[in-house]
Amino acid sequence: MDDDDPFIPGLDPRKRPQTVFKTQLILSIFLGLTTFLIFCNLRSRWPQLYAVRTLRRNDIKPLPKNLFGWIKILYQIQDEDILAYAGLDAFVFLGFFKMAIKIFTTFSVLAICIISPIRLYYTGNYDRDDITWSTTGDGDDNQPHKPEDPDDPDDPDDPNNFSPYLWMYAVFSYIFTILVYYFLFDQTKKVVTIRQKYLGSQNSITDKTILINGIPKNLVNNKNLLKNHIEKLGIGKVNNISIVYNWNELKRLFDERNQLIRTLEVYYSKYLGLNISVYKYKNPSVTPKFYPDVISKLQLHSASQISINETNDSDHDNDHDHAINNNNSNSIANGDINNKRKKNPIKIKNKTKTNDLENQFLSPSQHPNNFQELNSSSSSIIYFNSTHNKNNIPNTTNITSLGNDSDALIIQTDDDNNHKKINDVNNLRKRNMKRPTIRLGFLGLFGKKVDAINYYAIQLKKIDSEIIKMRTNLDDFKPTNSAFITMDTVASAQMAAQAVLDPKVGQLIAKLAPSPNDIIWENFSKTYLRRIIQDYSITFIMVITSFTLVFPVSSIAALLNLKTITKFWPLLGHLIEKSKWATTIVTGILPPALFTLLNVLVPYFYLYLSTKQGFISNTKIELSSVSKNFYYIFFNLFFVFTFAGVASNYWSLLSDTTKIAYLLANSVKSLSLFYVDLILLQGIGMFPFKLLQIGDVFLMSISKLFYCKTPRDYRSIYYIPSVFDFGLILPQPILIFIIIVIYSIFSTKIVTAGLAYFILGFYVYKYQLMYSMVHPQHSTGQAWSMIFRRICIGLVIFELTMAGTLALENAYILAALQIPLIASTLMAYYRFEKDYFPLSNYIALRAIKSRPDNNNFDGVDENNNNYSSATSTPVNTISSRYYDNPNIHHTDSEQSLSTSDLTNFVQNSLHKKKSTLDEERDEFQQYNYPYLTDKLEGPWIGFDKDLIYVVDYKDSEFDNNDINVLDNVDHIDDHYMGETILKVKHQVAEWN
Repeated sequence: MDDDDPFIPGLDPRKRPQTVFKTQLILSIFLGLTTFLIFCNLRSRWPQLYAVRTLRRNDIKPLPKNLFGWIKILYQIQDEDILAYAGLDAFVFLGFFKMAIKIFTTFSVLAICIISPIRLYYTGNYDRDDITWSTTGDGDDNQPHKPEDPDDPDDPDDPNNFSPYLWMYAVFSYIFTILVYYFLFDQTKKVVTIRQKYLGSQNSITDKTILINGIPKNLVNNKNLLKNHIEKLGIGKVNNISIVYNWNELKRLFDERNQLIRTLEVYYSKYLGLNISVYKYKNPSVTPKFYPDVISKLQLHSASQISINETNDSDHDNDHDHAINNNNSNSIANGDINNKRKKNPIKIKNKTKTNDLENQFLSPSQHPNNFQELNSSSSSIIYFNSTHNKNNIPNTTNITSLGNDSDALIIQTDDDNNHKKINDVNNLRKRNMKRPTIRLGFLGLFGKKVDAINYYAIQLKKIDSEIIKMRTNLDDFKPTNSAFITMDTVASAQMAAQAVLDPKVGQLIAKLAPSPNDIIWENFSKTYLRRIIQDYSITFIMVITSFTLVFPVSSIAALLNLKTITKFWPLLGHLIEKSKWATTIVTGILPPALFTLLNVLVPYFYLYLSTKQGFISNTKIELSSVSKNFYYIFFNLFFVFTFAGVASNYWSLLSDTTKIAYLLANSVKSLSLFYVDLILLQGIGMFPFKLLQIGDVFLMSISKLFYCKTPRDYRSIYYIPSVFDFGLILPQPILIFIIIVIYSIFSTKIVTAGLAYFILGFYVYKYQLMYSMVHPQHSTGQAWSMIFRRICIGLVIFELTMAGTLALENAYILAALQIPLIASTLMAYYRFEKDYFPLSNYIALRAIKSRPDNNNFDGVDENNNNYSSATSTPVNTISSRYYDNPNIHHTDSEQSLSTSDLTNFVQNSLHKKKSTLDEERDEFQQYNYPYLTDKLEGPWIGFDKDLIYVVDYKDSEFDNNDINVLDNVDHIDDHYMGETILKVKHQVAEWN
């Protein structure tokens, strides 16, 4: 075998492109079509996975249950719907796909109608990957071009001697570049315009808050001094200051508490059993429900009375508002469990009026509490306390008379008018429903056996008392040098974030604050030096990892060349050589598959690295992982693939440097077949596969088998959408975009395959963002800046590739004409950074719409009827805001109120509409550490959609002062915990 011949005789890859292409196309279509049909069948059967957002939100357009009817609905979803239900970031992400579709549709038309016919006429080949390397000069076309006699009139080194069709390459490199400029800047203008309008219409706490780092000690220890200092700068009035403290000790207590809650939930699930009815419905779109048999089993332990009572919402709402709105120790500590529930409920008559109106006018999203106890028409409390007797049962009309039969309990709940009769409690005891027990000795194998639920419930009460005590002593926490400053207007916050506040380096550095839901509070406790060290350490690890991954990537690239396989493993190479199909699979099918696998696994590692870099928000982690993953796949899976063949032949390069240009050009050209296969696999084959969310199905199955033990576990699987992470998804489409642009003139197959890739990707990701997944991060469309910059990098590579290709064809004049294109791309990049980047990061002051804080709602000024954007301060529940209104006079201690006053208040609250999805998510949020204000809820024993059955121990016989009961295990069973079951409404973000 001649070492100078880069290909084994008879196995020249230039003579088998059609076989590989057809094989890959057939496999991709088969895989894509099969998975698509499977998805269409499973979509309506498993709405908890493939349409879970329709279970969480009633305003999303439902999908029909027939096999293909959902496609029409998906097609009809417009940009306005994406903004309304998926957010600005989803709009920007899908906008990139729409732009790519426009670009590659235009490219495909030009390539099919003009470029390929001209190339076919001059070369006899439709695509350049079918063309022998040099069409000039004499000799065998399959051999590399050799310089000839300089006196030869047909000397190929003559700069004027090149094939006429190469003019087409030079011309279309200009045309394609200009087209990319046009669509890129058109989409940029659209993104900027929508972004300014979208964010300018908001008035949420996030839009009015800045984060200031590097606060001097004298200011951080005195809020009033810091407030006066900021206001003296003339950038606006300060509404609120939230100093960031080192909350590690409080977090430690909550971590222990969460573990206790988990343990109690496991024991309650074992004790009560779980009626798991997720898929036991004739109608597969019905919301999953979990009903533990609460009444028939828990009452066995109490052996007493069961009472149904109204929940006193006003107490909890006032407590919660008090904790949220006051950043002092007393209010925080008293925000939940210190304030006991009233012993005597308010009169049903007045409460019913309040709640009927509240339910009539207010949507669930307008209630401020994460856990909000339901009111008259849909709530109940079930007491299971042995100290409750007939005389102690609350006086409420909802209790049906028990008569003289103490064992016959008739229970009527407000949300179910049917009477449930439980007869003969003694017979229920025969079901072997024993309370779970544990041993307190070594490894739970020795020691006294005690009631497990009592034991851990006592520990829960103990740790709750420690949390309350810690909440009341904020002076024990050490302040950091950071604070969230909420200004009076959005404009003030925007100006402050862009201003230099202090002449000293590193002091009073202001930037826009992330959303309260997006903050990683624990990273504030790290010193500035530690965060710097983490940042550089992670960057160093990423660089080392990238170099390390060169070797497996090079090994995959080696599979593209059968000669390389034969050189390193002669026996395997000769075996593959004997079979045409083996050659096609190993060199044509296997590399794209391995490339895809590596491209799926590695991004998760870089995402993990980003979480360890010390960022203070999840948005920063996401954008950082986009950057890391892009540069990984760009350099390792593009450049390494491109130049791996050259590196493997470095000895021949050293002996004959005239082959350098040939081998480099040949590697670029030969890879076009690989990229066609890759794009077909990723597009036609994998996008329908992504609809199935196989990863989620796998994790769901594993969790159900080995992890799911409690209602909370099942809810996290069947009722919470998966997270759509740009850091894992966005880099690959950007790389595919760049590859298509680079090969757009050379290969019509790549352009058309790329068009199919982006069309399928657009609809797949649109479906996921609208129905099955949620994007919780709030980066305000900043991903577009990253997309623009990387497209500019791709254009430069495209222009350099064209220049090098033309130079290798001796068209030096045409190659020189590519230099202005490179300069123009750099100018386009500069224009974006100067003119559009500020608008991609901030809100223009003129775009901020006025927000009246008076009673003129819906943006209509009653005096002049001029429109202004409508949003307002958050609406609290009626029970707190109404009673706190000084303009309404209350006639008695029960704060009874007239229907007309309440109706006016509710209608005013109704008119305070949210303008955007992000503003809706920020409603009722504050820049307080969550563990300062979170209610100390008990364990869950069941849920029905957003209705949660929570065990409450506030009425227990156990006294918080008797903490030492754990020191005397003989008395653990003497303290019955008085399990009260609260049926509460769970109002949290979609991803919780």
